[in-house]
Amino acid sequence: MILHEKLSKPRYIFRYTLLVVLALSLVFTATATYFMVETRTNPQTLREVGPVVFYIDATLYTLKARFQDPEEQFTTAKRLCAYSFFSPAYGKNCLSLIMDLSDDGFAPAQTYQANIIMRTAKTPEEFQEAVSLYRAAAAQNYEPAQIRLALLENIE
Repeated sequence: MILHEKLSKPRYIFRYTLLVVLALSLVFTATATYFMVETRTNPQTLREVGPVVFYIDATLYTLKARFQDPEEQFTTAKRLCAYSFFSPAYGKNCLSLIMDLSDDGFAPAQTYQANIIMRTAKTPEEFQEAVSLYRAAAAQNYEPAQIRLALLENIE
């Protein structure tokens, strides 16, 4: 029996994915068991357990996104941003995914991050950061970034 056999990359990814799914299912089972025991001994309201449930859900979305291609990750990140209405955990994970994709040079994420910065910019440095993100996305011929950049250059 060989314990350290050389694995092909697809087989390694498959085994790693199975390990993650197993870990997630164990975490889910432990969480469900904990809530079942706690609610029987100490009834709780949704207001008390809601933040934990939202945090777990946001974390699961983020873990799922790590196994997706950039386009699907971006869709998941936008969904998390929309869900941030319910809990800050969604917004935190949304920004994490958007920033990772942006750092990897994914033009739609760079534009999305620049849009967020433009809405919240309070200093000229933040404004310049947004402009540089628009420029990086526009350099990849991403049309929405080119349009935003053209509008900003007309204002200046």
